[in-house]
Amino acid sequence: MSSNAVVPPETIAELRALVLAEAKPLLAENKVNSVDVDRIATDDEYLARFYRVADAMPEAQTLLVNCLKWRRQFGVLELRESSIEPDLLNSGVFFFRNRDKSNRLIGHLMIRRHKKDPARLELVKKYILLWFERQEKSARPNTEKFTLIFDMTGAGLGNLDMDLVKFLIDCFKFYYPNMLGQILVFEISFILNSAWSIIKNWLSPRALALIKFVNRKEIQTYVEPSSLLISQGGLDSYEYSYTPGEFAIVARNDFGPAASSSSSSSSPAIAAPAQANANAGADESKPAHKKRVSFLPAEKSDVGSGFLAVSPNVNYLEFRGPFNAEVTSTITLAHTLPGSVQKSPVAFKVKTTAPERYRVRPNQGLLSPGEKIVVSIFMSVGSLPAQAATPEETANGFVSSLRDKFLVLSLPFPSDANANDINGQWTQLVEAPNATKPFQHRLPCRFVTGSGQVLGVDPAATPDPAPTASSAKSSSAAAGAATAPAAAKPSPAPTASSPVAAVVPTPARTAPAAPLASSHSKDEVSGNSELAVLRKSVRNLQIAFVLLFLLVLFLMLAVSLLLASHPLAPLPLRSFVQSFFSK
Repeated sequence: MSSNAVVPPETIAELRALVLAEAKPLLAENKVNSVDVDRIATDDEYLARFYRVADAMPEAQTLLVNCLKWRRQFGVLELRESSIEPDLLNSGVFFFRNRDKSNRLIGHLMIRRHKKDPARLELVKKYILLWFERQEKSARPNTEKFTLIFDMTGAGLGNLDMDLVKFLIDCFKFYYPNMLGQILVFEISFILNSAWSIIKNWLSPRALALIKFVNRKEIQTYVEPSSLLISQGGLDSYEYSYTPGEFAIVARNDFGPAASSSSSSSSPAIAAPAQANANAGADESKPAHKKRVSFLPAEKSDVGSGFLAVSPNVNYLEFRGPFNAEVTSTITLAHTLPGSVQKSPVAFKVKTTAPERYRVRPNQGLLSPGEKIVVSIFMSVGSLPAQAATPEETANGFVSSLRDKFLVLSLPFPSDANANDINGQWTQLVEAPNATKPFQHRLPCRFVTGSGQVLGVDPAATPDPAPTASSAKSSSAAAGAATAPAAAKPSPAPTASSPVAAVVPTPARTAPAAPLASSHSKDEVSGNSELAVLRKSVRNLQIAFVLLFLLVLFLMLAVSLLLASHPLAPLPLRSFVQSFFSK
């Protein structure tokens, strides 16, 4: 089906009914966001986009449901500019500027400004998604396609991140379909041209038709010189500079006024799940810093606000191999606060720097006084760093980071708190004037291989220092203030007499289980292996050039010797050759 084809209303109504029916149990299990489900129920154009790409009902249904799951798992609705590092916001790796000759907005992906760094890849993905979400919400109720200029000027192998390219392709194929008008690959170098032979294998025939390889002259066929940057041979002297608040529209957890739906095709939004404790992915309405190297939020505070204490036996989370099956580690959260503060429930959230490798069940919930809950963390098969695993563990081909961390957030809630709306109440509490900050406890990961090798956090890591006994009163006061968040004030640090959540890591290994809930994990692994093949090919090419040079040099010397030994050769040349060999 054409990317601009009109989808009949009855087709949209059928697709909506199928997706909502499948989304209802997923919403009850908190595997999809209610905001996204509401969009399915009201936005005809959004459904039409997926149907145009799939061109068949079952495929369109699968695409939409997988997209809903991905948005929940990746935390798309929680994306905020405050969760992105300032240097990345100011980098100008990606931005929108001007329009092409077809009046499409131009997105500039400046490859030379990106440095491959696995530790920052997730953050770069979130940064680019901020732009996509801003564009989608700004264009509502219509869908506006844009032209992507893949600017390769001055880029080398250290800039072209195949994992990032694979992520962008997945976004345009599965999560933001019918959003891309065309791709202009600008000034690609010879050394990077071979990478596109791999990238093309990831693209559908329809996507391949959108790609144009252009130089400074050819790009003007699609974009006026006045709309091209000076570095692209144009006349626009614009240099991207980040302006605080330019992503403010992304914070709207709705998509503005939706396109009108016919009464026959409209469906009411599905009700919220009955239990918020059965969560499938990280979720928090407050901006959270999900960096690969730190969990510092915008306020940059590690200090508890006096109403809770986190006291694990050890300050790390341990996973024990062998890692040829899904591995589980558990932590126990217990609300054990004594005295008058027992009247206040405590909400918790568990986050990770690597959501693509771990599943947390549940990842948030509300604990009543005296209540306990066991949180299970599942690590996907083969996630152990390959360079230190045993041979049988590396056979899976997975590569991971030794810097993975988990963060446990705790916050007292009012006594009448609703367990089905933790995120909304959490946002109100932390954003209120003089709000109390959530208590944070960090748990870096530690891996023990099947051979007993310890990786990750220092195996000699010491337990958290025992809190003092001086702040039980402050804990009670702060928890009481939770019923009136606007007047809440920070209190001294937590104490031994007032532990709100005791975190006790209990490593365990499970039998083989279902792989991590990611619809494209195999593709990501394939992308890593293909990148390794590309690097090996480049090395082989360099070696071939050296060998070819030596061969040519040898042939030139041999020809010179043959000519010099010929009777008709000049006497000085023959004399030189004879004297050379006589020595």
